[in-house]
Amino acid sequence: MYKCDGLVIEQAFDKPRHQDSKKMLKRLKKKVPIIWLVRDPIEIIKSYANLIILRNFKEANDMSGLIKYLLDDTSYTIDFDNIYSQVSHLKSKLFIFDTKDISGETNIKRTMDFVAKELELGDFMPDNHGIHGNEISRIFPIKLAINLQHYSHTNMPTEAYVLIAPYGRLKRLEHEDDHDFFFRLQNKDLSSCVFVKRKIFLDDTIVLEELQNYPLHVACVGKNRKILYEEITKNPKIFQDIITRVKNHYQMMMPIINHAKNYTISADFLIDFILKDPELAKTLYEKITYQAKTIKELAPHIYDLWKYTHQFIRLYEDKYGK
Repeated sequence: MYKCDGLVIEQAFDKPRHQDSKKMLKRLKKKVPIIWLVRDPIEIIKSYANLIILRNFKEANDMSGLIKYLLDDTSYTIDFDNIYSQVSHLKSKLFIFDTKDISGETNIKRTMDFVAKELELGDFMPDNHGIHGNEISRIFPIKLAINLQHYSHTNMPTEAYVLIAPYGRLKRLEHEDDHDFFFRLQNKDLSSCVFVKRKIFLDDTIVLEELQNYPLHVACVGKNRKILYEEITKNPKIFQDIITRVKNHYQMMMPIINHAKNYTISADFLIDFILKDPELAKTLYEKITYQAKTIKELAPHIYDLWKYTHQFIRLYEDKYGK
């Protein structure tokens, strides 16, 4: 049975890729404090659209297809009712915060002081090591293939991999290749996770002036992770080559990201664009009015502040009716 001291949740686990997370939830029996991070659904969808555009600005050429894709799978965005139904049986206490409550040093300290006091965790000690919401964060995580035969004898595997990212982001990756998040309230830090498998972290970090001296952590992953870890430990050249490749990746990606920023969208643009398409507008309206009722009931003070969601609902009903 998996054990945890508390859960921090952001998304629903109702897709095939979430099967490991769903199994863990079923095995958790002890009631624990749950912290739930929510956000204005329109802002969430806008942010995910921009994240996709920043990774490949050509996606902006088919905005209808991009938005339809995001509305087809809303487990990452607005499935509030589904999220709550999956974890409500585990809660001893429930704290719901808007993501603005953990944005900026002042809000983070106020929120975490409250959590620490409510859960009798002692004084909150902030962790300032990480990349939060700037352009640099867009290039992580980086996955690099390492051919160990290049460094050693021919009996070594040709396929071994490392993941590189700021610690919070790297540790949150439950699987090697996707972004399924599952968290634990641990050390009064909202970015710690319950369950991380198939990773071995190196002791050394990468600190580069080009990346504003943020410490980047390196994890060996995949079936040859143990062999790779041992070889990196014995051979400093492998680690130095990894550093060089990270620098090269940064130099390649940043001009692309800076160019892609010209194609990112605003929440107002998103609302206007969706309202022009009756099918997209109806899909979003039905999802929001169904899913958001849970937040409206449990945290009306947060729901009332969702500016763009209320704007969309009002404009939709004016145009298409209820």
